[in-house]
Amino acid sequence: MIYEEIQGYKKLLWLLIPMPITLVMIFTFWVAEKDPAEKTEILYALLLVVAVELLVLLMFLNMKLVTRIDKEGITFHYRPFLKSRHYKWTDIKSAAVRRYNAIGEYGGWGLKTGWKKNNKAYNVWGNKGLQLELKDGKRILIGTQKHQDMVLFLRRLKEKYNIISIEEPQLNG
Repeated sequence: MIYEEIQGYKKLLWLLIPMPITLVMIFTFWVAEKDPAEKTEILYALLLVVAVELLVLLMFLNMKLVTRIDKEGITFHYRPFLKSRHYKWTDIKSAAVRRYNAIGEYGGWGLKTGWKKNNKAYNVWGNKGLQLELKDGKRILIGTQKHQDMVLFLRRLKEKYNIISIEEPQLNG
């Protein structure tokens, strides 16, 4: 039994695509009124801005949160920033899918340290995730876009392997 979820930012990229086009239009109108020496400087600045925007766009295209759950434990990584992390069920005090407030609890989405000590979140978008409370006191939230599938999988996993740290979901509120 294996559950795997891969989340990326491709759905959100449509928000970034108009930026270079808008900048090109603004600079084109602005450059039309300048002398040739200033036009060259502005053109180089424009090329630099567009290059940086394209690099940011490529970075978003390559970012992925991959979560894998099996009878051994939970493994996840947030490419390209975070190497694979694995937590065995014996190291996990509790695990439950829950609703959370990304901005209020963690300051947004991405790789976040919560307002409370030893509280971290790894999420792409949304307000549901797998909350892990480790036996060493750390709390880790892994976002999910498929919370219903994850809940069903965790229930089956708990039944089959008698994993006591898996709890019922906390999706109220």
